[in-house]
Amino acid sequence: MTDNIKKQSLEYGATILLVTAILNKIIGALFKIPLSADFCLGDLGFGYFSAVYDLLTPIILLSVAGLPVAVAKIISEYNQKQNGDALKILIYARKLFFTVGLIATLLSLLVIFLCIKLIGVKENIFCYFAVIPSFVFCCLSSAYRGYFEGITNMIPPAVSSFIESVCKLGLGFSFAFITVKITGNVVLGSAFALLGITLGTVFSCIYLHIVYKKNINKVILSDKISEDEGIIKKIIVIALPIALYTFSGNVVGLIDSITVPIQLSKLFVDNFEYYERMFDFAIKEQGISQELLPTFLYGIRSKAHTLYNIIPSLTAFIGVSAVPHIAKALSESNRKLIDEQCIKVLKVSAVISIPAGIGFIALNRQIMFLLFGDSGSSVIGGYMLIFYGISTALSGIVAVMGNILQALGKQNKALINVAVGVGFKIIFNLLLCRIPSLNIYGAVISTAICFAVIFILNVFSIFLNLDREYKIFALFLKPALASVICGLTAYFISEISDKKINTLLSIVFAVVVYAFFITILKVFSIDEIKKFPFGRHI
Repeated sequence: MTDNIKKQSLEYGATILLVTAILNKIIGALFKIPLSADFCLGDLGFGYFSAVYDLLTPIILLSVAGLPVAVAKIISEYNQKQNGDALKILIYARKLFFTVGLIATLLSLLVIFLCIKLIGVKENIFCYFAVIPSFVFCCLSSAYRGYFEGITNMIPPAVSSFIESVCKLGLGFSFAFITVKITGNVVLGSAFALLGITLGTVFSCIYLHIVYKKNINKVILSDKISEDEGIIKKIIVIALPIALYTFSGNVVGLIDSITVPIQLSKLFVDNFEYYERMFDFAIKEQGISQELLPTFLYGIRSKAHTLYNIIPSLTAFIGVSAVPHIAKALSESNRKLIDEQCIKVLKVSAVISIPAGIGFIALNRQIMFLLFGDSGSSVIGGYMLIFYGISTALSGIVAVMGNILQALGKQNKALINVAVGVGFKIIFNLLLCRIPSLNIYGAVISTAICFAVIFILNVFSIFLNLDREYKIFALFLKPALASVICGLTAYFISEISDKKINTLLSIVFAVVVYAFFITILKVFSIDEIKKFPFGRHI
């Protein structure tokens, strides 16, 4: 890489990725909210869309916050002044990840047919095929993103993810809307929406390749790194547990997309009249049959899940930007710096995640009504958002904890912790969704249990690897206390009126109250604030 690319500090790099992530989530909301509206896909069509999109989401996240971490970690361990080292590692990583993408595509073809046969929904086969090409491009993008992150240049990864979001909104929604208006078929509209997302991964990969080409002309490949040295093996050894961790950590939607429709279909067969009465206020005007009710409810669940998933997606970028810095400090045996970096990212993730979770709990139905209108689905989704609020507060921190463990070389421990949590998720999905009074809500409750287990295991895993003694609960207690006050403020203001403008006002006041109390409680020290971009002005 040429000298015109400046290395970025942890705070600067994290800010770039975080701001981009916020923009991406805003664009994602602008995509999914109208996509799920009655004038486009509706609850039923959004159920078809989400069942397939939940299969794709772990792959996309793997390319953004999973595989790049492995490449960045290896690059950061080499002398970063030798840019040829980083370039040589990229070349090997690109070949490896491209092969992985091809294998994933072939395996996906097999899995898709098995899932369709198992779930019994054959009409949405085109939805599955619309996402298959994205696997190869996601894997290729992983290599480029890891290269740029490894040399602490977060701008290309940030821009590439932004391109994906813009294509998702511009192409995905447009394709779906036009298709539904012309054909009236929400299944076909779902397939075209997914096709727009796939095209986003293609254009993102092309952008990364162009930036890479522009900046390697003067770089001489390193003679110190060769395949004989075992660099590919090293990438595999580091990438495999990280990839499994990222995939399993975001496999919640995948588990729901497979188990929930099956469980609900079995449940509704014997006593459909009971559930018809339970959800009558939501389905009476839409003519939802027994066969379509599981997909309809899954679409509502996906609306609430979309809101929940905003926060861990944001904090994941903070963890990604921290990996090369922590890994470099580890290679230099700088224990003090390791501790400082770990605590810093944990604190930032807590300050973001906990108030968001409390906010979902306090304003559950109001938020669903604000975004999705006065419909039965908003009431059902509102109840779901209460439990998703718990998951939000925990999963946002868990996302960062995984990156910390990976940077500390504890990839296997991170994987084990997530595997245990996912095991709880599967077990409670199967148990709770069978309970008639819980049905679809069982999947939401099991998600909260899953992340509670992972959070507890990760806390012990991280703090046992730090030299200095920290008051673990104090680290999270101050943001939690400020968040509770923030949530109470939002709740009492929202009770004044049912109007949407009142919900917006309650959120604004809650944010102001939260900012005031994290300042009063001194969550961040003056020195910590100064290190953030524009921190001295703040």
